Formats: sequence, C-alpha cells, structure tokens
Amino acid sequence: MADKPTVSKMPRSFARGEVLVKFKPTVSAEKIDTILKEAKTELIAQLKGTGIYHVRILSEESVESVAKNLSSQQDVEYAEPNFLYQQFK
Repeated sequence: MADKPTVSKMPRSFARGEVLVKFKPTVSAEKIDTILKEAKTELIAQLKGTGIYHVRILSEESVESVAKNLSSQQDVEYAEPNFLYQQFK
C-alpha cells in the first residue's frame, strides 16, 4: 500500500498584489531600493533579521510575473506570492 500524503493538494491563495522577497545578505540597502523600484513595487514592511521584504505591486502586472522577475535577479534569493494560510481546528 502506497503512503498517502499528509498534506492535501489544495489550491493555495495569496494576497492580491503582494510579494515576499528575500535578498542575499550581501546586498546593500541602496541596491534593494533600486531593485524594488525597477520592479514597480513599494515596501510594506521589512521582516527584521530575515532579509525578507514584504512589497506591494504598483503596476497591473500579475503577482506570479513579478515574483518570477524578481527571482531572476542575481541579488535575490527568492521571491514568492504572499501566500495566505488558514488554520484548521
């Protein structure tokens, strides 16, 4: 009998127009500002001590597209939609 996955394959939803971006630790604040401006985003919050920036998309570009474009930057470790999680009781 095959093992069943413990997590169901449910569609994941995310906050509209928001992306989380993690920059490499060596990237300067000035370079981060430049990358975010070129991506047509604005800073919502910086998660202290993590290198993660929570940003809002200012253009009509899709969340997926912005995350993909930011991920392709050499100074970015990763970028992903701001996924919403639901706690089940």
